[in-house]
Amino acid sequence: MDRDLYKANMQRLLFDDNEIKPFLSLVEGSVYDLLVEDGVCVGISLQDGTQLRSKTVVITTGTFLGGQCHIGDDTVFDAGRFMRHDDLDAKQNIKIEPASLALSDSIKRLKFPVGRLRTGTPPRISMASIDYKGLEADVGDEDITWFSFDHAFKGFEMQQKRVDCFLTQTNEHTHHIIMSNYH
Repeated sequence: MDRDLYKANMQRLLFDDNEIKPFLSLVEGSVYDLLVEDGVCVGISLQDGTQLRSKTVVITTGTFLGGQCHIGDDTVFDAGRFMRHDDLDAKQNIKIEPASLALSDSIKRLKFPVGRLRTGTPPRISMASIDYKGLEADVGDEDITWFSFDHAFKGFEMQQKRVDCFLTQTNEHTHHIIMSNYH
């Protein structure tokens, strides 16, 4: 699901007129550790030391659990993801969101297997930097095929204008330019 669409719909599900729905308690924080007593997970500990106890703990880590960013063959660093420009406020100069390293260590300490999935995020470029002359438009489907049936039951709607893809071809000269500038 599109990140912006997910965010907009989750906000709609959690809030009524900017007020948290009465049956919810929301706590914002980064999970640092799992609280385990007699072999049973009874809650979590946040990075700020806050402990939240529960009969049930569901871990939804995404790519942040032990997350790493790879740039080229040699550059690797801990990170959850790069932040988009519109996610930064005027005072922030942080360009990445941190990986969840402590939670990863906590899970490993409890002898659960922890693996990595490669997301293979493609490079992002500004649409304004593209010369579209000679490119073939690859228009998306008129009727959207959703990845989930949730939209039919919860009224999810598209939040962004759809953008067409464009096809181009490479040649030996293009390959030479790429390989000469590969870092």
